[in-house]
Amino acid sequence: CLNGHPQIQTPHIDALAQQSVVFSHAYTPATHSDYAQTAMLSGLHPRKFRGHDYFSVNYPRALVWDVLQPLGYKTGVFSTHNEHWGDMLKFLKTPYVDVFKHAPDWPNAPKKGRGSDTAVPESVAVGSWLSWRKRNPGRHLSYLNFQVTHFPYTLPPRAEAPFAPHNANFNISFVRYPREAVPVIKNRFLNALHHADKWVGEIVRSVKQSGEWDNTVIIVASDHGEAFDEHGELGHGTG
Repeated sequence: CLNGHPQIQTPHIDALAQQSVVFSHAYTPATHSDYAQTAMLSGLHPRKFRGHDYFSVNYPRALVWDVLQPLGYKTGVFSTHNEHWGDMLKFLKTPYVDVFKHAPDWPNAPKKGRGSDTAVPESVAVGSWLSWRKRNPGRHLSYLNFQVTHFPYTLPPRAEAPFAPHNANFNISFVRYPREAVPVIKNRFLNALHHADKWVGEIVRSVKQSGEWDNTVIIVASDHGEAFDEHGELGHGTG
């Protein structure tokens, strides 16, 4: 449970967990996405310098699609985030991924954020993934990256938001907001988890409907956690 919220509303992930191996003590190699996601996909910790590394070095690396695509798997990446952020694209996009789509590749989709830190709704990435799978039957490896649980946890219009209050009528930023705002910000995060869960459910439904459920491995993981003043820290990437 998340500090006082034993009933987080993630029914699809909970159902998946009931028939899965669950690692209840998982540790991230970093407090922010560009190091954490790349480590998850490559088994490497890519930071090489004391300062923040924007992947200026062409690291020797083998990502999961670099291993499986030569074995006959169709490979696809569908990220709601702009992978130019932190220059992650330099690390992630290798010759062995058949299709690589991230936020800039859906120019007509609604966007949140600015510059390289933009994101599209989860519905866009999952819809694109569904179409790709339909066009490419057979063995495949897919990586889907959801962004809704990143600050400020903004939901699409008319999305369900079971945790209230969640309107942030405070002066908030990625690294700082008043302590009295913590309950509201936490509710926004829980609502974002609920929204992400909806699209995990759509992925599971699609795999079952296609008849591939018994021959599919699904891994659900977070790249890093969020702090809500439990130890004097807020957000992520600050400590």
